[in-house]
Amino acid sequence: MTQGEAAVSVLIVSDYAPGQDRGWDLLRRTLRAMAKLEFDEPVEFLYCEDAQYRDRVPPDLTAILPGLRILFAKANSANALKNAGVRASRAEFVASVDADCVPAPGWLAAAVETLRAHPDVAVVSGRTRYAGNGRSQRILGLVDRAQIDSNRIRESTFVSNNNCAYRRSVYLEHPLHEEVSFFAGKLQGEKLRRLGHRLLFDPRMTVHHWWDGWSTQREYRRQLGYSVVAMRRVDPELRFSKLLRIGPLLIPAMVAYRTARRVFEVCRSARHLDVRWYEVPLALASAVILHLLEVPGMWNAFRNEAFDSTLFR
Repeated sequence: MTQGEAAVSVLIVSDYAPGQDRGWDLLRRTLRAMAKLEFDEPVEFLYCEDAQYRDRVPPDLTAILPGLRILFAKANSANALKNAGVRASRAEFVASVDADCVPAPGWLAAAVETLRAHPDVAVVSGRTRYAGNGRSQRILGLVDRAQIDSNRIRESTFVSNNNCAYRRSVYLEHPLHEEVSFFAGKLQGEKLRRLGHRLLFDPRMTVHHWWDGWSTQREYRRQLGYSVVAMRRVDPELRFSKLLRIGPLLIPAMVAYRTARRVFEVCRSARHLDVRWYEVPLALASAVILHLLEVPGMWNAFRNEAFDSTLFR
């Protein structure tokens, strides 16, 4: 069977440190894991990159993962690269993972199995853990991912931005919005659900996300805060969208709501993500701090101020 007859396409996109040595090293880790996936059917592997980095792509990538197709697109965001990659893919299913996420051996098999078992499901999202077993990794993983995690396959209201699998036909009809960064999956998921599509979460689709320490959290959260406002300008049916006319005075309510939701989700999901009961208070305190770090990004969005240089795209 040729790649054109592949059972699934696997799309890899880098949203962190593009064109830099750190980003290439993270991609190599992911490609090595892809080469060890436990999946017996033909797979099409694609890496989609901004055309401006064409001359920087390391020559050893295809040696790490034989058969890897490297695509180039004129795209200024990770979401735009994902859209280009899905358009170029050939299989019925497309599994999407960020270049700084290392999939478990059974990741792809679980994704395909779930999509085949549920023909009415448009997209299934997976579990994300942070690399390492330290307390910081476990707590931050809980705070960042509690809203989507569960210990079983279940209905979801989210599409993971870094670990999911789609029916290609549905994705092409409803691609990711290219200008709202981290929350494009939220916008996409909301639209799909309104149209009657189902979203699932499958904990067997596990990836280990590179953890770059607390040093990147300020920048990450500022970007996240910006996206919280930006996506509500795009989708007026989201909660708080109609209140955007209030302007920056809405920020305290948004932060309070997001923090309260996260407190509930942290308590619900702590056991799933290996956070001990006596660490939960620290996780709750971290949730408060991290949501406060989103305020500068929200302020930037309300004032229509562009970001300075960033490691994220």
